[in-house]
Formats: sequence, C-alpha cells, structure tokens
Amino acid sequence: MKKLEPAIQFHNPGNTLSIQYGDRFKKAFEDRRKAYLNEFSELLFSTFDKPVLAKLEFSFKDKIIYNERGLNSLLYAFLMPFIHREKFSKAKYYFALQVPASLYPFWCSLFFRGKRVCVLWNYDWIEMSEKIGKSKNYILFVKLWTWLTLKLINYYVVTNETDKKKILASKPNAKIALLPTAVDTEIFKPLHRQRKPNSFIFVGRLTYQKNLENLISAVSEIKGAELHIVGDGEDREKLEIFSQTLKTNVIFHGRKKTDEIIELLNTHSFFILPSHFEGVSNALVEAMACGIPVIASDIYTNREIIKHGENGWLCGRDKESIKESMLYALAHTDEAKKCADNALQMIQENFSVKKYFQRLAEFISKK
Repeated sequence: MKKLEPAIQFHNPGNTLSIQYGDRFKKAFEDRRKAYLNEFSELLFSTFDKPVLAKLEFSFKDKIIYNERGLNSLLYAFLMPFIHREKFSKAKYYFALQVPASLYPFWCSLFFRGKRVCVLWNYDWIEMSEKIGKSKNYILFVKLWTWLTLKLINYYVVTNETDKKKILASKPNAKIALLPTAVDTEIFKPLHRQRKPNSFIFVGRLTYQKNLENLISAVSEIKGAELHIVGDGEDREKLEIFSQTLKTNVIFHGRKKTDEIIELLNTHSFFILPSHFEGVSNALVEAMACGIPVIASDIYTNREIIKHGENGWLCGRDKESIKESMLYALAHTDEAKKCADNALQMIQENFSVKKYFQRLAEFISKK
C-alpha cells in the first residue's frame, strides 16, 4: 500500500514533549514516530518547547518543530506558519493531540492549501477542568476554545462512544473515527513471571484525580495485602505521610523506565486504577497487555474497556467499594486468571499500535 503524504502532530503549550513524557520522552516518541511511518511518508512533531529541547539526544531531533527562539507562547502561536513555512506547507495532515492543541493546526492550515486537520480527542477538556476545580474564568476559556474547535474542525478521533456522542450533539456532520488507545503489544506483553501473592500495583501520576487516598485506606484494612505505587506527582509527599499514619504496607517506587514498569506489571498480582475521572488510560491498557488482572473505577471511559467479570472488575470510588473489589479479587484467583486472559486477547485484537495507525490512515485519507 502506498504511504500517505507527510503528517504533523501538534502539542499544546501545557503538554509539550519533554514535560509530557519526562524520562520516557525518548522511547515514547521514537516508538510513535515509527508507528506513524508505517502509514505516512513522514512525520513531524510541533511543540511549544523552548531551546532546551535542542540539548536532548534522540534519533529524530531534526523532525521536531519547536520554539527555537524562545518567544512568548502567544506570539509564537501567531507566527508559527511564517517561522516554519517550509515544513508546514509540505505536510498534508495536521493532527492535534487533544483539544487544547486544536486551534494551532487550524490556524496554520489557513495559510496553506489542501490541509486536513484532525483532533485526537482523548478526553473532554471541559469536564476535566470542572472536576479538578479550575477557576470560572479558566472553564469559560475552555468552553470557548472547545466551541471554536467544533465550529472550525471536521475530523475527530475518539477513544470511546460517550465522547463521540458529545461531539455529534454539537456538530452533527462531524467525521469521527472510534479508535481505542494504542499500545505496543510487542513491548507490553506477558513475561510469564511468578506473581507475588496479595500484591496490588498502581501506575500513574500521584494527583487527586487518581483517588489514591481511598486506595491506600482500603489496603490498610486488608490483612496481608501490599500496594506498590509507581509514578510521581504533586501529592506524593502527602500520600507517603498518609500511608505511614495508617501503617499501611505501601511501597512508593517513584518514576520507572518502561522496561521496569513492564517487569513490575508481570510481577504483582493485580493492577488497580480507582480514578475519579480519566480519559482512556494508557496505564490500564498497558497493564492488560501484560496479562495482569485489572480493577478500575466504574467511570464511563473504563466501562468502554472493562466488561465487569469478563476481562476485569469495575469498582466504586469510595474506600469500601475499592476494598470489596480487592477482597473479591484475592478470593477468586481462577476468575482473575480468566479475566486477564480475556483482556490480553482483547488488547491484542483491538488495541495494537499497528492496527491503530492503519485505521487512522484509512480514516483521515477518505474523501
């Protein structure tokens, strides 16, 4: 099959390449670029990162469009099509990674003919802003930005039916592809390790969103259970003090490299994600790809992936519900093995990186 014309993936000022991926930056973007290049003749990343980015070492550094002069972000946003005219003019497909990046590719597309702008709508930005307690002015700004996005852009990729319905309610003629979050099943896979009994693992940012206080409280009431928390964030110190106060068997691992995370997912008994809200969680699908039984909160994005009792378990977000689900999992090891096997099969059939980009290319190239 002939490859499509070049593409550019746009990132917003709050979600730049080095900030988003931290220690996993290099591998995350090399893997994504490789996957894109199976379907597109070229891929560039556009980001608001400043000259510090030039100091990083990775194989495709010359393929990243960034704020080389260290300009004010707003000024840079307006000048992007002029500063990077040559690169923006050559690409046909502009992908905005999430709604906050949507208006930058649209702005650039006004200066060049034949560009197709597509938003990779990973979560509802308005809902997220309200739930994390942003100010009224910020939420008003987000609503205006989202309204403009829906007014101006026609192509969207969503990870769940709920977001698809939301978009169609505001823009009935939108072209939408429903594509599950992609996971590299050649990297995230079962390693057939001996699993440690009575051990639970969480992977993600240590923030209010992840509902870790209720998780730690639940573990504190389960005799013999231990919880391994992988990741970092603004709540880490508070959570460490909280777990010590409850005398809970919690091990904080901090940030880990990808291969270390995969090893941990293959070592412990259960993966748990009790978040108050999520987009479709990369950590959840990566855990499923590693063959570990999963428990996740009963929110709409998790319900798109988990069929309760078939490929995992859904739980409430309060301490008692989390505790009950953990106790049930510990008492039903045969069912847990069956759920993990079903989840692994589902991920391999529907969530692989290769299939994701094949479907993305098919969708975005249709007239």
